[in-house]
Amino acid sequence: MRHSPSTSGHEENWFPMKKRLRTESISKRWVLCFCLMLLIIWGNSLVPGDSSSVVSHGVLDKLRHGLQLWGIPVGWLSNFVIRKMGHLSEYTLLGVIAMQMFRPLRLVRRKVWGYALAAGVVSAVIDECIQLAVPGRSGQVQDVVLDTVGVLLGIMLALHLERCNKRRRTSKGM
Repeated sequence: MRHSPSTSGHEENWFPMKKRLRTESISKRWVLCFCLMLLIIWGNSLVPGDSSSVVSHGVLDKLRHGLQLWGIPVGWLSNFVIRKMGHLSEYTLLGVIAMQMFRPLRLVRRKVWGYALAAGVVSAVIDECIQLAVPGRSGQVQDVVLDTVGVLLGIMLALHLERCNKRRRTSKGM
């Protein structure tokens, strides 16, 4: 006769994976960070073209001024470069956050960064689709590619920081 968990007194035997499953769920804190980052990215995409251009030119002017104060040439710096660097930096941060979000799954490292990459690429495609509906904006495949490069940079940065952290803990004897 099979005993139910409540009558046998061995509840832990009935759910041997309960503790493991709890520690292997996606980090809720990092899911929140990921969602907030998406709100920022997609919020920027909802800004009409004219207003977005004004913001980009404002950043361009301030950056040019700051670089000139340091004696750095600014001829190469354009609105196009600012906009593309914005894409790259947003998605690099998203890649780092995605790695942290999936890390608790304790999967093979390739799977973790595969999930992080997939989440970033899907986010980039949605981002460009949003821009198709905004006046003065356009969704571009080249931006999805650039965003994907940003996610990959974020993944590599997260992996590098993890390695540095492990070395530091090992050297301290932790």
